[in-house]
Amino acid sequence: MPRVERDHVLVLAGGKGTRMGGPKVLMDVGGKPWWRVQMDRLAATGIEQTWVVSPATRLALDAESSPPKKLVHADENEPMFGSLIRGIRSLDVDRVRGVFVLPIDVPAPDATVWQALSSAGQCAVPTFQSKRGHPIYLPTNWVRTHLLQDPLSENSRLDTLVRHDRIDVEVHDPCATTNLNTPDDVALWLETMKS
Repeated sequence: MPRVERDHVLVLAGGKGTRMGGPKVLMDVGGKPWWRVQMDRLAATGIEQTWVVSPATRLALDAESSPPKKLVHADENEPMFGSLIRGIRSLDVDRVRGVFVLPIDVPAPDATVWQALSSAGQCAVPTFQSKRGHPIYLPTNWVRTHLLQDPLSENSRLDTLVRHDRIDVEVHDPCATTNLNTPDDVALWLETMKS
């Protein structure tokens, strides 16, 4: 049985997507809305999902058929760390073994990446060709100690908090280090996925 069965993924999709010209969660990727592509990619992992979205994005998703089931509101004006904390606080951390953090602009990698990170048993970051990527894996005990304790500064950053506790896990899926920040990035990723 895969180790990810009691893990949870937070999809951080609360930003404005300024470089993309609008929220990345709603961008068109190969003729489909990105949220649907990403949701299908995540479904292949079997991991339960919570999506952290802005109220405007929530309205757009509610108008769609079969949107993500669990949505948490974020403030599109706050840093990504604020969205992370909102997502963490929405979870029943006693029920999950660990939390994956996936920014919306990183295509969900294949199931082997998630299993390798979860199997590390500690904070873990995927690397592909020596470049760090996402999702970041956070065991529940680390979440309790570092993310559910007050006070946390609104200027905190996950990469800084996890720096001394993480290990790098080499993976074989380049999606783990892909960022879809601009329309050119999307076009390049789509071309790569064809080959």
